[in-house]
Amino acid sequence: MDGLATIVEKVQKEGRQIPDLQAAYPGVTFKSKSEWQSVNTKLASGMNQLISMLKEKKDDIKRQRVERGVEAKFSKLTSKDLPSR
Repeated sequence: MDGLATIVEKVQKEGRQIPDLQAAYPGVTFKSKSEWQSVNTKLASGMNQLISMLKEKKDDIKRQRVERGVEAKFSKLTSKDLPSR
């Protein structure tokens, strides 16, 4: 759970800068640019809640994974660190 929280934190940090999506994807309809910041702020707030939940409930999540057999099924998969920027 700590690793997942770290990933969400990195995604959140990178998401603070809003790219010009209209320039990158011409012809695609987006929300008005005037709405982008407020939507991004709401998204960041939701990510904060997710990060907090992952950190606070990691023992419960681990216990549930063990009880449901998910831990045994996927615990042997290897992980790779995300590239640093």
